Amino acid sequence: MVSGSRWIRRSGAAAVAVLGVLAVVGRADAQGDVLTEARQHHERGLELASAGQYEEAILEFHEAERLAHSPVNLFNEAWCFGRLGRACVAVEILDRYLAEAGNLSAEDRADGERLRERLLADAPGLVTVRSHPPGAAVSVDDRPADVSTPARVELSPGEYQVELTLEDHETAEARVAVAACAESELTLDLEPVPSEPVPSEPVPGGLSIRVEPGDNAAVTVDDRPWTSDGDLAPGTYQVRVTAPHRIPWSGQVHVRPGEEARLDVDLARRGINQAWFWSLLGLSLVTSASLTATGVLAYQYRDRWVEYWQDDVRETGESFQDATDALLGVLAGEVVAAIIVGSFTRFRRRESSGTVEHAVLDYDAEVER
Repeated sequence: MVSGSRWIRRSGAAAVAVLGVLAVVGRADAQGDVLTEARQHHERGLELASAGQYEEAILEFHEAERLAHSPVNLFNEAWCFGRLGRACVAVEILDRYLAEAGNLSAEDRADGERLRERLLADAPGLVTVRSHPPGAAVSVDDRPADVSTPARVELSPGEYQVELTLEDHETAEARVAVAACAESELTLDLEPVPSEPVPSEPVPGGLSIRVEPGDNAAVTVDDRPWTSDGDLAPGTYQVRVTAPHRIPWSGQVHVRPGEEARLDVDLARRGINQAWFWSLLGLSLVTSASLTATGVLAYQYRDRWVEYWQDDVRETGESFQDATDALLGVLAGEVVAAIIVGSFTRFRRRESSGTVEHAVLDYDAEVER
């Protein structure tokens, strides 16, 4: 803001001089009344300005300028606008004042230029802020400006960080340079905030189980009875299949999203393990062979008994002979039994097995069906 009263007093004296010259011309062309009225408005403006009533003084100076042009009216108007804090308006009027090249003395021009420099030192600039979309709150250097776009923000000369915020939109910011009594524009685009993705329901998978043979087969999935094929949440499941007189099968099945896991289980029949059977048969044969050796001894004693007819040998030989006959019968029976058992026994030749295949589920086709 411009301070000091010497400006208005000095300008007032110049005005009287100029108006005096104009009065002489006015008398020559019969316009004395207009000049007199202009001088009265000018003097009234000086009084009001001296009293601090700057707005009323501006009106008086403006009216005096309308009636009779004089650069001093422009100077005084600018001075009053400066006192009111409207520096940019004052600078604009001073530019018109300084353009009066032929009507200004060197001193008057110097005074005008000094006043203009003082006004520019305090003069703000304007920034017109717009946004797409509009309605964004404006902050300057992290301080709210209490306006929303589009808006005109008055700022002192310098550089500022302007920030725009709008609900559901990303914050936008930019630097802007502000010059005294100059207007600049800033337009920023506000991007919508990406919406949080809505969690989609997991795509189910399917599980079908076929058991061979399927008579009286019992199936459990994660220790719960499996009653029928259908949809399952994706994951890994423990499947167990049992059936009477069959070897149980158990294993893990992985169910994938949007796919059906098809499990085929082949249950093997229970039977005698071949190793055990042949071990028992071999033991029987070894036993029989041992007893046969005893029979050979009996034949030896029998030969001696026949040859010598000794009573002690005859008695022992007859005992071995009877034992040998019995052992030969047992051996023959064991051989026949082994052949029969081997012919009619179901040996366990394999274990139960399960295989899994995956197929893509076609939900649209299922709906159509």
